[in-house]
Amino acid sequence: MRARARLARRAGLGVESNGTVREFAELIAAGGVDIAQPDATFVGGPRAFSRVAALAAEAGIACVPHVWGSGVTFAANLHTVLAEPTVELFEYCTLPNPLRDALQVEPVDFVDSTIGAPTAPGLGVRLTEDIEREFAFRPGGGHVIR
Repeated sequence: MRARARLARRAGLGVESNGTVREFAELIAAGGVDIAQPDATFVGGPRAFSRVAALAAEAGIACVPHVWGSGVTFAANLHTVLAEPTVELFEYCTLPNPLRDALQVEPVDFVDSTIGAPTAPGLGVRLTEDIEREFAFRPGGGHVIR
């Protein structure tokens, strides 16, 4: 971690989707990041995300989630960020992603560079039989945004 922190300091890097709260804590303590970018679905859930956000706030650095992937990833991170007072920005992929869009119960309320809070109950995703058929698992397909 120390070597990674030194490299990050020299290059002015953020850390996207690091694996654990402990890894973020070590990098933040070593001064190895200017922006912590946890993903609630990678770092251990909303509580772990909040711990990273608190570590970042205590160190005086920004915490901006790195959200790339499915509608579930998007919804979990959006709900987490809306409950986190120290997080002011939300980075997410705006490339076309039909599966992400199909899973969302309501479209993203994105107006004037601001995302509105969802109003539907629950997490805000729904997996239907139609979606399962349209986006069926294909061995070897990997993570592809089309």
